[in-house]
Amino acid sequence: FGSSHRLVRRVRVGLVLSAMAGSRTIQITGGVFVSTTRMWLKKELERFGEVDVCHMGNRDRPEEEPPWVRFKQPRAAEDALAACERGEVLVDGHQLKAAWRAGPKG
Repeated sequence: FGSSHRLVRRVRVGLVLSAMAGSRTIQITGGVFVSTTRMWLKKELERFGEVDVCHMGNRDRPEEEPPWVRFKQPRAAEDALAACERGEVLVDGHQLKAAWRAGPKG
């Protein structure tokens, strides 16, 4: 059971990673508040590459429509996400948390 369970998990993780390969859009899952401006969020993330779209989502209900950022190049999105995972991206003194955004725009 143990080794087959690990293999199934590894396959699932691999499928998720390959599905996100080439994605340009990350979803901001934490660290953005009502007072956070689109300009500052975009400016902080542009250090990883050119931003195509910076959408603030629903500021009153971010769990329903969270902010997301689409980069011009997939590598910029990968770098920004990795930096968020390492805790290196701050906006207004708050650490951003992010994940790949699932959806048709990728």
